[in-house]
Amino acid sequence: MKITIPKIKKIEVPNVKSLLKTFKKINISSILNNFKSNKAILILTVIVLILINYLSLQYFVRIDTTDSQNFSISQTTKDIISELEENVIIEVYFSDNIPPNLAEAKQNVLDLLEEYAKTSNGKVVLDIKDPQASDFETSAQTKGIRQIQFSEYGQDKFSVAQGFLGVAFVKDDVTEVIPVVASVDNLEYETTSRILKLTASDDKKKIGFYSKFPSPESEESETGIPAQSQSILSSLTTIEEVLGRQYGVEEIDLSSGKPINVDEFPVVVVVAPSAPLDDRDKFELDQYLMNGGNLLVLEDLLKLGANSPVLTKTESNLNTFLENYGITVETKVLLDESFTPIINGFDQIAYPYWVLATDEGINREIPPLNTLQASTFLWTNPLTKNEKDGLDYTELITTTNLAWEESGEVINIDFKEFSPSDQKKYTISYLVEGKIDSAYKDKDIPTLADTGKSDERTDENERIDSAENIRLVVFGDSDFVSDSFINANEQNPVLFLNLVDWMANSNDLSSIRAKGVTTRPLEALDNEDKNIYKAVNSASIPVIITLTGLVYLRKRKNSPSKI
Repeated sequence: MKITIPKIKKIEVPNVKSLLKTFKKINISSILNNFKSNKAILILTVIVLILINYLSLQYFVRIDTTDSQNFSISQTTKDIISELEENVIIEVYFSDNIPPNLAEAKQNVLDLLEEYAKTSNGKVVLDIKDPQASDFETSAQTKGIRQIQFSEYGQDKFSVAQGFLGVAFVKDDVTEVIPVVASVDNLEYETTSRILKLTASDDKKKIGFYSKFPSPESEESETGIPAQSQSILSSLTTIEEVLGRQYGVEEIDLSSGKPINVDEFPVVVVVAPSAPLDDRDKFELDQYLMNGGNLLVLEDLLKLGANSPVLTKTESNLNTFLENYGITVETKVLLDESFTPIINGFDQIAYPYWVLATDEGINREIPPLNTLQASTFLWTNPLTKNEKDGLDYTELITTTNLAWEESGEVINIDFKEFSPSDQKKYTISYLVEGKIDSAYKDKDIPTLADTGKSDERTDENERIDSAENIRLVVFGDSDFVSDSFINANEQNPVLFLNLVDWMANSNDLSSIRAKGVTTRPLEALDNEDKNIYKAVNSASIPVIITLTGLVYLRKRKNSPSKI
């Protein structure tokens, strides 16, 4: 047998001389230079990073990508705090046992307040109190920050804990507080308005409120019970408290015939009189407008009963004043397919009497409304106009095209089956501006009603017979700012306060107020559009499934068999 021995491949051993030649070709100096160069780049990079961090601490910059810029302060606030003449200290009282669900909110609040300090050129000082300090609780309570309860979880057990989550604003011996801060929503407005109040001069502008109530004698004769003294501000405590941060708030008394001082009261709000105005009342309101005052009228000709779900006609005769300016409030109540539901437990109850004005019904060309998303009006009356020469009429708030009306001196507004009829758009608010003569031109000044008071109007009070540019805003609803219903929509107070700021020509805080607003209602659709969407939704899924099946079958048919 012949045995074949496989050949062994020759293994070449590297030549030492060739290795030395290769090594000599390597540029040692080049390697060392590259190492030194990389080291220099590394050192330079570290220096640049340190410099960037230092500059970021000295020059605060934040990029806020949220829709409403919740986590950064607006230019309005920057302008206000940059003009401060005295220091304001922001004292933060946050306990360290804050539950996890508030931990992120706590940090967001601190970040926003820090931005105040960073952009104020040292005029705003942020003082974060140590929750472990012995005087922490006492100091917080002294400042008016109340202790709150919250759920606490730890070591597999549940307990109820107490803590502080408030902020105090201090200038000298004066303090303003936010008792509880749980988020940044509306925090900028709350902070800026309190700083404004602390630093405002003593002669700050005032907002006047006027209404008319039945006399105590007439109420006693009807009920047999002596009437108590009444104040329109007693039902507007929320509005009064917020307005009071920036303005003085006072009730206007026309019973003595004293003219309203326009310089003292740049805006007067007339709120749903429940008794007739006498001629002298109307004359003084007319002269206020003629002198350049701004009048905001909130009328309700149908008021909710105290113990029954009915609307009853009031005794107001405010229309006899408004007719000189071409506006009439109708004795009707509006309903709309765009509405704010009533929340009952976990249920939402359809209630078209709570009309929801949305994008299509808000005139965004008017500055105080340009950031408003929605507002709710409760049992509102529609407005009509009879245009007067020289006046311009602008619709501020309207319903959708799907609104309808109910009329009568007594209207049942209980829950029921609603049957819309004659649906159309109605006007809820008008702005009236322009030139007009006084309703009392060439007439004697009306005498005072028999109240036992002496007439405070004197010859020094100039009578004006015409005005070049009046400004009058009329709403067919007053409930949207009352304490009982202001929470029907979180933007209701925003609407009112923005209008007051705008009419008073004050610091424009409207862009700040609207930040925390989150209501984005869907647009109401008419029946024809609803039917189209229903048909498309019903047919689209079967059509898509069918087309997908046909495409698959065609693809399978055209594919060669793998068997």
